[in-house]
Amino acid sequence: MKKTKKVILLSALILVINIVFIKDKFPIIDELSSVMQNEFDVVLDEKTNKVSLEKDGVYQSIGF
Repeated sequence: MKKTKKVILLSALILVINIVFIKDKFPIIDELSSVMQNEFDVVLDEKTNKVSLEKDGVYQSIGF
């Protein structure tokens, strides 16, 4: 029982660290260069709360 509690607490701690620290430090939209922002449309999918880049209405996959 104690091992299960430790695993749950450790998982919760990792999740909180991810949400609070990592996501705030790396906002993808603010980091895009102005050239990329002008070339691609930034589209927010409100159902999944995800952001994608589109060009001429077609989803674009870009590696950084």
